[in-house]
Amino acid sequence: MENWIQDAILKWKSEGVKLNPPATIAEIEKAEVVLDFNFPDDFKQLYLVVNGFEDWDMQEHNFSFWPLDRIMEQHGEGNNKSFIGFSDWAILCNVIGFVKESAGVYKDYLTYIDSRPSQSGVIVSVKDAYGTKEYLRVIDKIAENFREVVVMINTGTGNIY
Repeated sequence: MENWIQDAILKWKSEGVKLNPPATIAEIEKAEVVLDFNFPDDFKQLYLVVNGFEDWDMQEHNFSFWPLDRIMEQHGEGNNKSFIGFSDWAILCNVIGFVKESAGVYKDYLTYIDSRPSQSGVIVSVKDAYGTKEYLRVIDKIAENFREVVVMINTGTGNIY
Protein backbone atom coordinates (compact mmCIF):
# COMPACT_ATOMS: atom_id res chain seq x y z
CA MET A 1 0.00 0.00 0.00
CA GLU A 2 1.33 3.42 -0.95
CA ASN A 3 2.23 5.89 1.81
CA TRP A 4 -0.42 8.47 0.85
CA ILE A 5 -3.13 5.82 1.18
CA GLN A 6 -1.77 4.61 4.52
CA ASP A 7 -1.58 8.21 5.78
CA ALA A 8 -5.15 8.96 4.71
CA ILE A 9 -6.59 5.83 6.32
CA LEU A 10 -4.67 6.37 9.56
CA LYS A 11 -5.95 9.96 9.71
CA TRP A 12 -9.55 8.92 9.07
CA LYS A 13 -9.37 6.16 11.68
CA SER A 14 -7.86 8.55 14.24
CA GLU A 15 -10.85 10.86 13.63
CA GLY A 16 -13.30 7.99 14.17
CA VAL A 17 -14.46 7.89 10.55
CA LYS A 18 -16.30 4.67 9.74
CA LEU A 19 -14.71 3.16 6.63
CA ASN A 20 -16.27 0.69 4.23
CA PRO A 21 -14.49 -2.56 3.37
CA PRO A 22 -12.41 -2.54 0.17
CA ALA A 23 -14.09 -2.49 -3.23
CA THR A 24 -13.33 -5.36 -5.55
CA ILE A 25 -11.93 -4.98 -9.03
CA ALA A 26 -15.28 -6.23 -10.35
CA GLU A 27 -17.15 -3.51 -8.41
CA ILE A 28 -14.85 -0.81 -9.78
CA GLU A 29 -15.25 -2.15 -13.31
CA LYS A 30 -19.05 -2.24 -12.91
CA ALA A 31 -19.05 1.41 -11.79
CA GLU A 32 -16.86 2.35 -14.76
CA VAL A 33 -19.36 0.73 -17.15
CA VAL A 34 -22.40 2.35 -15.47
CA LEU A 35 -20.70 5.78 -15.44
CA ASP A 36 -19.07 5.37 -18.86
CA PHE A 37 -15.85 6.58 -17.24
CA ASN A 38 -12.48 5.03 -16.42
CA PHE A 39 -11.30 5.99 -12.95
CA PRO A 40 -7.66 7.04 -12.66
CA ASP A 41 -5.23 4.54 -11.14
CA ASP A 42 -4.75 6.46 -7.87
CA PHE A 43 -8.53 6.40 -7.29
CA LYS A 44 -8.61 2.65 -7.90
CA GLN A 45 -5.64 2.13 -5.54
CA LEU A 46 -7.48 3.79 -2.65
CA TYR A 47 -10.83 2.14 -3.36
CA LEU A 48 -9.22 -1.31 -3.46
CA VAL A 49 -8.26 -0.61 0.18
CA VAL A 50 -11.37 1.27 1.36
CA ASN A 51 -14.63 1.78 -0.55
CA GLY A 52 -15.33 5.26 0.82
CA PHE A 53 -16.93 6.20 4.14
CA GLU A 54 -19.95 4.51 5.69
CA ASP A 55 -23.27 6.27 5.22
CA TRP A 56 -22.81 10.07 5.39
CA ASP A 57 -19.82 9.92 7.74
CA MET A 58 -17.36 12.84 7.44
CA GLN A 59 -13.78 13.56 8.37
CA GLU A 60 -12.68 16.56 10.47
CA HIS A 61 -13.04 19.09 7.63
CA ASN A 62 -16.61 17.91 6.89
CA PHE A 63 -15.76 16.00 3.71
CA SER A 64 -17.09 12.55 2.93
CA PHE A 65 -15.62 10.08 0.44
CA TRP A 66 -18.48 8.22 -1.20
CA PRO A 67 -18.65 4.46 -1.75
CA LEU A 68 -18.98 3.33 -5.35
CA ASP A 69 -22.73 2.71 -5.00
CA ARG A 70 -23.28 6.30 -3.89
CA ILE A 71 -21.07 7.62 -6.70
CA MET A 72 -23.30 5.82 -9.20
CA GLU A 73 -26.51 6.90 -7.41
CA GLN A 74 -25.55 10.59 -7.22
CA HIS A 75 -24.45 10.57 -10.86
CA GLY A 76 -27.76 9.03 -11.91
CA GLU A 77 -29.68 11.73 -10.03
CA GLY A 78 -27.57 14.62 -11.31
CA ASN A 79 -28.21 16.83 -14.32
CA ASN A 80 -24.58 17.01 -15.48
CA LYS A 81 -23.70 13.56 -16.85
CA SER A 82 -20.12 14.63 -17.62
CA PHE A 83 -19.37 15.18 -13.89
CA ILE A 84 -18.53 12.16 -11.68
CA GLY A 85 -18.65 13.17 -8.01
CA PHE A 86 -16.85 11.11 -5.37
CA SER A 87 -16.77 13.43 -2.34
CA ASP A 88 -18.77 16.26 -0.86
CA TRP A 89 -18.31 18.98 1.71
CA ALA A 90 -20.99 19.67 4.33
CA ILE A 91 -23.52 17.32 2.71
CA LEU A 92 -23.52 18.36 -0.94
CA CYS A 93 -22.59 22.06 -0.53
CA ASN A 94 -19.59 21.42 -2.79
CA VAL A 95 -19.05 18.19 -4.71
CA ILE A 96 -15.55 17.05 -5.65
CA GLY A 97 -15.15 14.81 -8.68
CA PHE A 98 -13.92 14.10 -12.17
CA VAL A 99 -15.05 15.56 -15.48
CA LYS A 100 -15.29 13.12 -18.38
CA GLU A 101 -12.72 13.77 -21.08
CA SER A 102 -10.76 16.15 -18.80
CA ALA A 103 -7.69 15.49 -16.67
CA GLY A 104 -7.63 16.48 -13.02
CA VAL A 105 -10.14 16.84 -10.21
CA TYR A 106 -12.90 19.45 -10.07
CA LYS A 107 -15.23 21.18 -7.62
CA ASP A 108 -18.91 21.60 -8.56
CA TYR A 109 -20.66 24.31 -6.54
CA LEU A 110 -23.18 27.13 -6.57
CA THR A 111 -22.23 30.77 -6.05
CA TYR A 112 -24.08 34.07 -6.14
CA ILE A 113 -24.26 35.39 -9.68
CA ASP A 114 -22.95 38.82 -8.69
CA SER A 115 -19.92 37.46 -6.81
CA ARG A 116 -18.09 36.08 -9.88
CA PRO A 117 -18.89 38.38 -12.81
CA SER A 118 -16.12 36.99 -15.01
CA GLN A 119 -16.83 33.33 -14.16
CA SER A 120 -18.65 31.19 -16.66
CA GLY A 121 -21.18 28.63 -15.58
CA VAL A 122 -24.80 27.63 -15.82
CA ILE A 123 -27.53 29.65 -14.11
CA VAL A 124 -29.74 27.46 -11.93
CA SER A 125 -32.85 28.31 -9.93
CA VAL A 126 -33.08 27.08 -6.36
CA LYS A 127 -36.37 27.19 -4.49
CA ASP A 128 -36.35 27.38 -0.70
CA ALA A 129 -38.65 28.63 2.07
CA TYR A 130 -37.90 32.24 1.07
CA GLY A 131 -38.65 31.91 -2.62
CA THR A 132 -36.67 31.12 -5.74
CA LYS A 133 -33.13 32.45 -6.22
CA GLU A 134 -30.79 32.17 -9.15
CA TYR A 135 -27.22 31.00 -8.68
CA LEU A 136 -24.28 30.32 -10.93
CA ARG A 137 -23.29 26.65 -11.04
CA VAL A 138 -19.53 26.49 -11.48
CA ILE A 139 -17.13 23.61 -12.08
CA ASP A 140 -13.53 24.60 -11.30
CA LYS A 141 -10.39 22.49 -11.60
CA ILE A 142 -8.79 22.24 -8.16
CA ALA A 143 -6.13 19.51 -8.48
CA GLU A 144 -4.10 17.65 -11.06
CA ASN A 145 -4.91 14.20 -9.67
CA PHE A 146 -6.93 12.25 -7.11
CA ARG A 147 -4.01 11.72 -4.75
CA GLU A 148 -3.43 15.48 -4.57
CA VAL A 149 -7.08 16.20 -3.72
CA VAL A 150 -7.11 13.54 -0.97
CA VAL A 151 -4.20 15.37 0.68
CA MET A 152 -5.94 18.75 0.19
CA ILE A 153 -9.14 17.45 1.78
CA ASN A 154 -7.33 15.83 4.69
CA THR A 155 -5.34 18.98 5.46
CA GLY A 156 -8.14 21.45 4.75
CA THR A 157 -5.95 23.33 2.29
CA GLY A 158 -6.25 24.53 -1.26
CA ASN A 159 -9.33 25.49 -3.19
CA ILE A 160 -11.57 22.75 -1.81
CA TYR A 161 -14.19 24.87 -0.05
